[in-house]
Amino acid sequence: MYDSRRTLLTLCAGFYIAIGLAHVFMTSSPSIDRGFGWLPTSADANDLGWAWVAGGLLIGVAAWAPRRRSEKVAFGTAILLPAVWACIYVISWAAFDNPLGLRSSLAWALITGLLVLVAAWPNPSLPRREGA
Repeated sequence: MYDSRRTLLTLCAGFYIAIGLAHVFMTSSPSIDRGFGWLPTSADANDLGWAWVAGGLLIGVAAWAPRRRSEKVAFGTAILLPAVWACIYVISWAAFDNPLGLRSSLAWALITGLLVLVAAWPNPSLPRREGA
């Protein structure tokens, strides 16, 4: 894996861990409660915050793992979490009358789209060594 991708994924891991810890340890806001209100009580935003923490740890480990397959795991995890959040909010807007759900889902969908775009960029080719 290349240093620029490792740096991006390491930053992403840190942000995801911070997002998860914020959901776990901070009190929930009314807009979050409305967005997640349709989910079972065992899947509220506080409990799902642990998914962000676990995902951030997985991304961080995979970013520094030596195999190329680990980059796919890291980007897959990085894309999955905001995509799930976008789906949760769009469902709350469409089916459960959450007026801010569309705005939240668009923000999470934008993050997902940007990560898909970055993951699709080709890796730069390594420079050839003299005499090789």
